[in-house]
Amino acid sequence: MGESVNTKRYKLVASVIITLCYSAFAEAADGTPASDSGSPGLAEIVVTARKRAESLEDVPVSISVVNTQAMLQNNKLSLQDYYTSVPGLSITDFGNNGKVAITVRGMSTGDTGNPTVGITIDDVPIGTTNTALINGTGYVPELDPADLQQIEFLKGPQGTLYGASSLGGVMRYVTAVPDVTKTSGHVEVDGSGIPDGGLGYGVRGGLNIPVIPDTLAVRGSLFDRHDPAWVDDPANDERNVNGVDVYGGRLDTLYRATENFSVRVSAMIQRQEGDGDSSVDTNASYQPVTGFYQQNRLPGTGSYANETQLYTATLSFQSDVLNITSISAYSKFSDVENEDVTPAFGQYAAAFFGVAGSAVRNSFASSKFSEEFRVSSPTGGRWDWQVGGFYTSEDNGPNEGQFFANDIQTGASAGLILDYPFHAHYHEYAGFGDLTYHFTNRFDVQFGARESHNWQDFSQDVTGPLEGSPYQLSVKSDDSSFTYLVTPQLRISDELMTYIRIASGYMPGGPNTPSAPNAGVPAVFGPSTTVNYELGLKSRLLERRLSIDADVFYIDWSKIQLTGVSDLGFTYTFNGGKAKSEGTELSVEFKPIAGLTLGAAAAYIDAVLVNNAGVGFPGVSGNWLPFSSRYSADISVDERFALTGAIQGFVGGDVAYVGKRYEGFPPSLGEPQPLVPSYTYGNLHAGCEVSGYTVTAFVKNVTNDRGVLSTQQQFAAANTLPLHTAFIPPRTIGVSVLKEF
Repeated sequence: MGESVNTKRYKLVASVIITLCYSAFAEAADGTPASDSGSPGLAEIVVTARKRAESLEDVPVSISVVNTQAMLQNNKLSLQDYYTSVPGLSITDFGNNGKVAITVRGMSTGDTGNPTVGITIDDVPIGTTNTALINGTGYVPELDPADLQQIEFLKGPQGTLYGASSLGGVMRYVTAVPDVTKTSGHVEVDGSGIPDGGLGYGVRGGLNIPVIPDTLAVRGSLFDRHDPAWVDDPANDERNVNGVDVYGGRLDTLYRATENFSVRVSAMIQRQEGDGDSSVDTNASYQPVTGFYQQNRLPGTGSYANETQLYTATLSFQSDVLNITSISAYSKFSDVENEDVTPAFGQYAAAFFGVAGSAVRNSFASSKFSEEFRVSSPTGGRWDWQVGGFYTSEDNGPNEGQFFANDIQTGASAGLILDYPFHAHYHEYAGFGDLTYHFTNRFDVQFGARESHNWQDFSQDVTGPLEGSPYQLSVKSDDSSFTYLVTPQLRISDELMTYIRIASGYMPGGPNTPSAPNAGVPAVFGPSTTVNYELGLKSRLLERRLSIDADVFYIDWSKIQLTGVSDLGFTYTFNGGKAKSEGTELSVEFKPIAGLTLGAAAAYIDAVLVNNAGVGFPGVSGNWLPFSSRYSADISVDERFALTGAIQGFVGGDVAYVGKRYEGFPPSLGEPQPLVPSYTYGNLHAGCEVSGYTVTAFVKNVTNDRGVLSTQQQFAAANTLPLHTAFIPPRTIGVSVLKEF
């Protein structure tokens, strides 16, 4: 029998790793001295959170920066791998369809509806970020770090500069900029495996070429990776069903026409394909029904594929008088899912078609055009200012959701329970500006404001026995939102800065999706707003060996958008009163000696409803908001040292604690919230650098902890078991080799 394509890929990756390792140590024999084991102080980090380049320690915003080079070196390729290092950040991996939701400072009302964290790539809003109609909160593009410069997390409302759906914060992907001065590149391969599970690999490469030195440069990158699987479906005689393939590339061109004027044009595509979901069948105590990492799914379900494309043109003019920036972008997102929903819809399959299984096929397509134009002053004067305008037009559709009745043994369709194709549009324009006045070289105050207006429309055709007679829906909405920012900042000394931040954010309203005409569901729901009160401190002490970033905050959330459920179990959105989030976040980095770096991140977040929502909603005052831990922490250690005159070694690790959290509101009045227990896990890595090569061995989830990510309890009918529970990936062992030139 011939070898499978995947087996050939694994062998090819293994041979490349061996060849590169051999080359690395062969080149070390030339006696090239190793680089220094590290500078005595911590490196400065430059961010563009306020849409201008600034040192992280000077920005009066709570920001965490993820080093993408370290991500690659330690094989931390997804949010699940690194999110615990960002205080205040929570994720919910649903274990199916590649969906991951992110929450900052506890600002979430569940897994449906509008997202509360904005996501940008080079200041371009990406994804289905502005509509509740296709549950945009679950579609977070996870970019491979192959050609990223860094990832920035801005915490707290960012409505003034970033607009819609940033009422909790913003996740910013910052890509590497083409270099017009020198040629450079990288090649990286990795292989990994899960004991009793599958194998994985990754191949990445990038090249920067100054076509016309100091004037025109082109940067390109490609990657292809297979994430190892670990879940079996013995009832269907299938092993390692949850493998994922992710591949894509990016092309970026920078043209510096003059000393003041430049044009940057880029294109990016990333595709993710999965054969099955990662959830495990468990009882209500999260213990497996049969064996750990086993499931029993309806045959033919579990596959998914999604794709993100982004095309951007940025024009920049900089002078001693003013700076002008124009960012034009077009993006596309598509997703096709085939999921087993027997726990929730099997009862309807039995009632209408006499079979016990049910599958849903969802297909989503979204395209978005956006334009941002802003004018700003150069920094360094008494006044710093910027003004700008923003426009976006988003087309969602054609989209389709089809619920089938299926034979539980074969997966064959017995009929269509429900079919609801729909189309939605979102348009928004906004004007924004901010002004900073420097009273002295140590004290300044920033003011900001944004006025936004959006209009939306939604149409849907519904057929199928679950809804009775066929019907059509057509709903329109429009609303406006005003956000503001006031931030006094005091530099107590060259090593210590403190600030107060009062900032607001908003989430757009929109059309509703009632389950039937005249169902008593409001035609539209209104916008939701937050106001953040924050006291922050940033310090760089002991000759920049010690970094401390700390803050305390209180967020008032008004007119929160909650999910109601119709008699037939379909969701709609309504404005349900108030919630609040308060807490503290801490990030510490310490370099006691050259080569040794210690890090710690911790957060306490108390995010709860502060009134009863009414209209039959089961949540009551005091209920925790979903998905966020009250306590979380991460501790890391990294050491670099000289092994020989030509080889530099490194070793490190981290331990993360994720506290208990609630997956949703109570299923009905008087019942407890669905609880997800806490967990702790650790990672290790070690390796060496020689002659431009970096060889790293890594172990993720060293203790093989079975931490629960989600249980999908809210999707199951009352008392329906088993739960489809998602766990963190088991112990994963691997090696990577990186060559830079």
